[in-house]
Amino acid sequence: MPLTRLNDSAFDAQFEGVYFGMWNGSSPVRCLVTHEALTDKAQGSGQAESLDIFHEYRSELENLASAKYDAGQIKSDGLVVVDSADLNPEQFQQGLA
Repeated sequence: MPLTRLNDSAFDAQFEGVYFGMWNGSSPVRCLVTHEALTDKAQGSGQAESLDIFHEYRSELENLASAKYDAGQIKSDGLVVVDSADLNPEQFQQGLA
């Protein structure tokens, strides 16, 4: 079942990244996009603030978190983590070529 947005203000910027909430039906799911993923996404765009980057790419981040949740890629504490390889696959594919 795809996750849906908890609400527009359900996010919290921390040192490790931005935590955001999603719904799995009637159950809340904690998600995190890492600071590294946001920084890598913003390369060359002139953006510096994690929250600005989060807001710009929020729909994409939520879709990635939902896909990871549906695939069972959930930490033991229930957290769904979107990292740089999820958000920026093109940067990792270049390194393999």
